Amino acid sequence: MALICDNGSEMKGSAGRRLSIDVGKGRGASQPVKLYRTLWTCAVEGLVEYVRVVFDLFPGKVKLPVIVASSEAIPLLTLDEPQYLNKLFTKLCDLHQRLDSSPQPVSLQDRLVSAVQLAIRQLDTSTLCRKHIIVLASFHPDRCSTLSEAIEATALCASSQLTRPVPLTVLILNLRQAESQGEPFNSQLPVVCCSGGHSMN
Repeated sequence: MALICDNGSEMKGSAGRRLSIDVGKGRGASQPVKLYRTLWTCAVEGLVEYVRVVFDLFPGKVKLPVIVASSEAIPLLTLDEPQYLNKLFTKLCDLHQRLDSSPQPVSLQDRLVSAVQLAIRQLDTSTLCRKHIIVLASFHPDRCSTLSEAIEATALCASSQLTRPVPLTVLILNLRQAESQGEPFNSQLPVVCCSGGHSMN
């Protein structure tokens, strides 16, 4: 399995989860401040929790490629290096420096296509069991078909170039759909609204 999280402007939207902070507590007059978590924040929380559970259940046995889709595909965890949760935290903390120095914005489709290509190259092909790539992104539902077709074509092409082709499923999770339903976004990956899934046999 590989995990991809988009970092485009679409992920800066509110996830509908409000944080109430009382900045005046203990200093006299109360001044409540309302803040909202972004889709990016909730997606990262869900991603980290997913990785933590996998590492706890299969310590040292399972590796998860983790990639951020930005103006370039940025690997946070790869198969060719030791993986542990603190490394993921460090890579996430250092991520803003790379994002701040990024060139001109890249379209969502190009970002995801590039990240999927990198994810497929990172998959463990030592066994022939089906591999899964989970993509976290936010986009208008009207774009689902176009994005799905582009990613499916990319996955088919990239997987055919592997030294040992394996069955592959790419699952696109549209976080905007969860946001538009007017309910707080749940950062647990299994319950995020699924906008499409494609199997390459």
